[in-house]
Amino acid sequence: MKKIYLHVGPHKTGSTLLQQFAKNNKEIMRSHGIFYVHNIRLLPHWDIKKYIADGFSLLKGDFINFLEKEVVSKKEFGNILVSYEGFSGAIGKEKNIYPFSDVILKNISDAASEMGYDLHVIFVIKRQDNFIESMALQNVQSGRLVPYDKFIASTPCLSSINWLEVLVGLEKIVGRSKLSVMVFEEIKKSAESFITKFFRIIAEDFKIISYEPGFQNPSMSGIAYEFSLEAFKYIPDVKSRKELIRFLQQKFPASKYGKLTIFSDQERKEIISASSESNKLLFSRYNMDCEIYKEFYTS
Repeated sequence: MKKIYLHVGPHKTGSTLLQQFAKNNKEIMRSHGIFYVHNIRLLPHWDIKKYIADGFSLLKGDFINFLEKEVVSKKEFGNILVSYEGFSGAIGKEKNIYPFSDVILKNISDAASEMGYDLHVIFVIKRQDNFIESMALQNVQSGRLVPYDKFIASTPCLSSINWLEVLVGLEKIVGRSKLSVMVFEEIKKSAESFITKFFRIIAEDFKIISYEPGFQNPSMSGIAYEFSLEAFKYIPDVKSRKELIRFLQQKFPASKYGKLTIFSDQERKEIISASSESNKLLFSRYNMDCEIYKEFYTS
């Protein structure tokens, strides 16, 4: 049966790196029987607010149309990779970090089945404290005048992120054997290692012949962050704010001035402790071959 590998992100877990590599290495992809669908907005009319208001009933039809246009009409064969962190859904405001992820996947799964495809889902986890930090900083990098402490306070679900809960919800849709879980921190070994491990989920013999670092969303230094928030008070439009941030990231790179961290050591320990038990169960449930990361996530 034809297969679709659906990489759903989530946000801030190396999706851009994976997408850029797949886009820039089409021959490597094809040599391993992988057809990567590159489209910044995978569904032309993707609008999470519209889908929420509609109860996601439109999503199935939109995804079928997407497959017809991007895959079937081009007579592509082999395993198909669809990657878009938007498929995790919108960040929740209450307890669940991604409250719509299961209903989004249900509609996509139904669409894939109707088109004759078997669906396999790839999900990348990031340790909770680092994920919260990344999301808070991304809020500023997106041009919003909201300091990280206010952003975190306004998003209660960030205080109790349970990746296991999210994954079990996805598992109920596709089954455990069709859900692969990766650890974002693999990227710290090297980007090449992270990329290779990801694509070996799709093709066991996947190998990078030569690797050239692609674009990655840059980290923000403390100086760039503080300057941005102060400058935003005098710059009303988001486009100009983003241009300023790009300039500041080049002028004051995190590699030279240090990546901004928003938690004290004690706060970080408290976040890890609160997530420890669910993380232990997660590593056990999905037989993740990375004991070194299990300790990192639970102690």
